[in-house]
Order: sequence, then structure tokens, then C-alpha cells
Amino acid sequence: MTFNGVISALLDTLFLIGWPGTSLWLVGLYVGISLLFDGWALIVIGWMLRKGEQP
Repeated sequence: MTFNGVISALLDTLFLIGWPGTSLWLVGLYVGISLLFDGWALIVIGWMLRKGEQP
């Protein structure tokens, strides 16, 4: 989850630096990458819970 937050912060910085020229395509890229990392974080947490480990 921490890695996901760091990636989101980096993408937010890129978004603000390139505003407004990159706003059209960067929003879609940001949402896609964010969903990818959110999904992986949920899969890892579920896998750890299934094994009986603490996340």
C-alpha cells in the first residue's frame, strides 16, 4: 500500500508539472496505473490473509 501511495504521488507531480498540455492523456494514464497498483495491493493482501499472515 505504501508503494501504491508513492507511485500516486509521483504521478500527481507529473500531472501538475505538465498542466494543461498533458492533461488529456495523462489523466487516463494515471487512472490506469492507479487501478493496476490498487489491484495488485488487494491481491497481495488477500493472499497474505489466506495464508494466515498479518499484512
